[in-house]
Amino acid sequence: MTLLSHQFAAVSEGSTFGCLSTETLVRVAAASRTLRVPAGRTVFRKGDPGDGCYLVLEGAVKVTLPVSGGQEIRLAILGRGDVVGEMALLDSLPRSATVTAAKASELCYLSPSTFDRLAQTDVEIARQLLRAVTARLRAGNEAYVLQHMPLRIRIAGALQHLARRFGERLPGGRILIRQKVSQAELGQMIGAARENVNRQLTEWRRDRLLSRISGYYCLESPSAIEQLARGDAAA
Repeated sequence: MTLLSHQFAAVSEGSTFGCLSTETLVRVAAASRTLRVPAGRTVFRKGDPGDGCYLVLEGAVKVTLPVSGGQEIRLAILGRGDVVGEMALLDSLPRSATVTAAKASELCYLSPSTFDRLAQTDVEIARQLLRAVTARLRAGNEAYVLQHMPLRIRIAGALQHLARRFGERLPGGRILIRQKVSQAELGQMIGAARENVNRQLTEWRRDRLLSRISGYYCLESPSAIEQLARGDAAA
């Protein structure tokens, strides 16, 4: 296996390509192209041609939706092992959102033509893409339901999402989220005003469920945050 193949296989675990065999992963990696994107660089913009998908090997990217007045709504932050732009492999329609490197990132790019060629000889690749699209639809449904949940559940869910992608285990079971996210950005991700997000985070910091370390959020009690996200406990 090449260095890219080893890296691809390691990162792919749990991602869109996670269930593929080692042999298939080697073929996908060999047909892909690695890109190094500096922090702040746009990977693609809303309305750009749908010319392929990207697997995040290292770093993080933010998914945003431009709105009037030059503003944007942050939809998600994706990290190592996440795939973005996979819909383009099916329909080649224009991009529905903008993706920008939130920090210096290394991405693995797969074009639609390359994907089609690989899928013709390995049906499992096509199946994995369909699983990814299905997961995206389920996530969309869950996000819609989440919008009608109490604020504490939505914020706890967002923190859990970030902890899964960027979490670093600390002594005592604490989890440091190694990706800086502002209160305004958290609010955009869950559809809430920054002031309301601030009020809830302040309460959790007072109750020692959450802290800030060098600008990063730290889950002091991950189990309590998990309970809050499920709606099993009152904040």
